[in-house]
Amino acid sequence: VELSLRHQLTVAYIRSVCLFLVPLRMFKAFSAQARLSILTRTFAVCAVDVFHFLLIFFTLFMSWAVAGIVLFGSSIEEFADFERAMNTCLRVVLGEIVWYEVREEAGPIVAALWLWTFCFVNSLVVLNMLL
Repeated sequence: VELSLRHQLTVAYIRSVCLFLVPLRMFKAFSAQARLSILTRTFAVCAVDVFHFLLIFFTLFMSWAVAGIVLFGSSIEEFADFERAMNTCLRVVLGEIVWYEVREEAGPIVAALWLWTFCFVNSLVVLNMLL
């Protein structure tokens, strides 16, 4: 029974990868159309720059997540482990700031320092690199 479940899970993973690869094949068909080929060529030209941006962004993003674990992990559930810390940092980037929980448990100065440096670096510096 366990082998059958593991096999079904493997098949589900393969199907999900295929669902992501099928739309990528559409870009090959876009080269036949004049206007859509501009989109394909633009993606090809900017792929290296986007890769370097994502490398810097995720390095900084993970650094602040680890800093959140070190600073707040023992007292705040959202920073208890790496997965939760990454999820909390993503919530902060998307605008759902967890200020009140962090401020009450860790103190206003440490919480403000972490939050403001995180927002400043990710919003103002890194995202403006993309422009």
